[in-house]
Amino acid sequence: MSSRAGFTLLEMLVTLVLVSLVSLLLSQAMWQISRVEHLMSGGQVRSMASSLHGEWTRNALEGLLPGQANTPERFKGDALMLTGLSSAVPRFPEAGVGGLSLSLQFDPARGLTELVLDPLVAGSSFGAAGVATPVVLLNWPGQAGRWRYQDAAGDWHDSWPPPLANVAPALPVLIALDTGLPDLAVLYAAPQGKDAGLPTRRAMEGQ
Repeated sequence: MSSRAGFTLLEMLVTLVLVSLVSLLLSQAMWQISRVEHLMSGGQVRSMASSLHGEWTRNALEGLLPGQANTPERFKGDALMLTGLSSAVPRFPEAGVGGLSLSLQFDPARGLTELVLDPLVAGSSFGAAGVATPVVLLNWPGQAGRWRYQDAAGDWHDSWPPPLANVAPALPVLIALDTGLPDLAVLYAAPQGKDAGLPTRRAMEGQ
């Protein structure tokens, strides 16, 4: 008599158990890979958003205009806040001419320093109330961060106009924002507006 070749019931059960274990390990591995890809994608999105907001900030600063002397529109700034008139206020979804207010605010509950665009000034005339909430353009851990202003001689100041300067131009040559961001430690911007002695409304109406 010849015996037939084949699997016994025990061998089939062992095979099924092994296949189940391999499938379980593969599914867990695929889940871990997808989770890592999701985390990496989120980090890339945040990095891209920071880069975009950094460019919005730079463009707004480069678009600064002198504004009339002795008016709220005249550019001024200190280590934590600057205000002025800009031709490239980062309104959403596009930029526009209007008042610009950028401040550094520390949130102790979250331990973050935030660069805030104030809608009470941005995109409207000075003193006009807006309806939007403040927009956080950038944030970073800790309480580091300050504005600095460079004059024509290359000296840096913590405020503008410099307190000890007899006569200072309306705009600094360069503005620097020191941040706590690893990929944007310092944001530099060179305002392009020139103090051309803009005429007042009364002078224009008298012409």
